[in-house]
Amino acid sequence: MILLFLPRRLHSRIKQNRLILGLLDLMIALFMTCVAFAVCFKFTEDVSWEEAFWEVWQTITTVGYGNRPAQSSAGRWITMLFGLLGIALLGTTISATFAWRDEVKTRRRLGVMSNPHTNGYVFFHFPGEAKLMSIISQLRATEEDIAICLVSNVIEELPISIAALRNIHFIKGSTLSKNTYERANLQHCKAVVVFPRQSGEDESDAITKVVVDLVGRFIGPKTHLIHFLVNPENAWMFQESRSHPILEHLELMVLVQECQDRGTAPLLQRLLMNDAGVNPETVVPHRVVGWTWEELQLATFQAAKQRKMPVTLFALIRGDNPDPCPAHDTIISGSDHISLIAHSHLDWNQFEMQLEECRRQQQGLSR
Repeated sequence: MILLFLPRRLHSRIKQNRLILGLLDLMIALFMTCVAFAVCFKFTEDVSWEEAFWEVWQTITTVGYGNRPAQSSAGRWITMLFGLLGIALLGTTISATFAWRDEVKTRRRLGVMSNPHTNGYVFFHFPGEAKLMSIISQLRATEEDIAICLVSNVIEELPISIAALRNIHFIKGSTLSKNTYERANLQHCKAVVVFPRQSGEDESDAITKVVVDLVGRFIGPKTHLIHFLVNPENAWMFQESRSHPILEHLELMVLVQECQDRGTAPLLQRLLMNDAGVNPETVVPHRVVGWTWEELQLATFQAAKQRKMPVTLFALIRGDNPDPCPAHDTIISGSDHISLIAHSHLDWNQFEMQLEECRRQQQGLSR
């Protein structure tokens, strides 16, 4: 019945879900029964609309205060007829509501529902329970309660430890199915991360390449696309891709770095874990365009000291190429990005204004 009053778009979506369709029909039937009961009671008992609906509520909910029961025979028969019907409909509606909630939970757990979240992360392939839990905790150290959707055809349902977290969604589907990408709501997500299908296997890079290309058809221009690379020699496959690579064995690289340069592993790990309060941040230069890297370094030290805020230049990013040690005379252009290490609440616009002031002070002293 409800389908007659809905737009065509909602008509087709609701028609596929019998539980919600039945629930909506029950709610309409209950509402119409209450209205009919109130109308009949008002005119047979000659009471106000408020009194009529009050009688409907206390009868159907079985509260039965009895402060104004029906006096006439017609009113009593109406109360018995509509009262029984209303009580039955109310009980059935409540039962259907709980059944629908259980169905939603089951469908979400089994991965058959579309991703309801926007501006969150979408992960393709299951990286393992421990690794996924670690990634989620590290992301939420700076982005509290950020929504995360996992797309996988390997697991039947999310592990209990992960499913219990807030704003976590699961989609079970083949990466070769168009429906999987549509249900993932990729066009409205912040970033997509593609993990290897099988950790440590070089052949997984070929599957990753296919997924990266298919994801690229559904994401928006501002969505950040990232993929994990098992074998660095397979990087050639992604040369035409807009996806940014991350080596899967980055943990091994940290170990090698520690072996070659003692004490650097804790630093790299803290930066990678992103939970120390001071983290890498990429900003877009505006006021410092045309400066040399040396001028920016000198002004940064002074501005950070004046604002009593630790800020350290990390790298100059030109295109997709980060340079952690640019030449001192490198000119900063408007298309560059600057990576720095600072607290997450750094206001870059205000800091750039401070940089300008510090540069003027330096130029005045040099004269």
